[in-house]
Amino acid sequence: MFRRLFDIASIKNGVSSEAPQLPAPLPAPSRPSSQSLPPRFDSFEEIYRSAPANLPRAAYTIMKVAEMLNSPHLAGMSIETRRGSVMMALEAAGVDVKDMLQDAMLRNRALEDYEEAQQKKLQDFESSKNEANGKLQAELERVSAEYMRLIQSNVDEVARRQDAFRIWQKNKELELQNMAGASAFCSSTSGGMNTSLTMVSGRRDGRS
Repeated sequence: MFRRLFDIASIKNGVSSEAPQLPAPLPAPSRPSSQSLPPRFDSFEEIYRSAPANLPRAAYTIMKVAEMLNSPHLAGMSIETRRGSVMMALEAAGVDVKDMLQDAMLRNRALEDYEEAQQKKLQDFESSKNEANGKLQAELERVSAEYMRLIQSNVDEVARRQDAFRIWQKNKELELQNMAGASAFCSSTSGGMNTSLTMVSGRRDGRS
């Protein structure tokens, strides 16, 4: 019952007795998972082996030709000399140049397909993270707005209490004036009236 009376009195004075409700805290950031680590890309050999078009398993491939061109035995030679040496080696091994060009085309296609698939994965990953960031930003703005509301509520509550105290002070002044006027009539002489007024005035100034 006393609590209810206190609540009613607080409401009349313009002060709320209810404690402000704090907004729900933001969820703690999760620790990095395996998905947060940099992706592992397949090696070129793995990409070639998993290509839809089966690459020929021959002794000579376009990569073998590239290895031959990078051989230290051909270092310093002119382009025509190196080309002639490679063509002689392929001819001696019974390798058709068209097969090398076909092999290069298939490998190039395998790399392009793999790059396209990885690009798609990256775009999907980026989209999901952007969506998650959007939700976090919205939640952050919601919580920030709620805290700003609580701060403003506290400022307003202080202002209401200050206003209420100033009103009380004005009422106190009226009360003292009434007391002083009444005290003046409690004496039978004008000197006594002045004494009574002085006593009340002294009390108002904080003197005994």
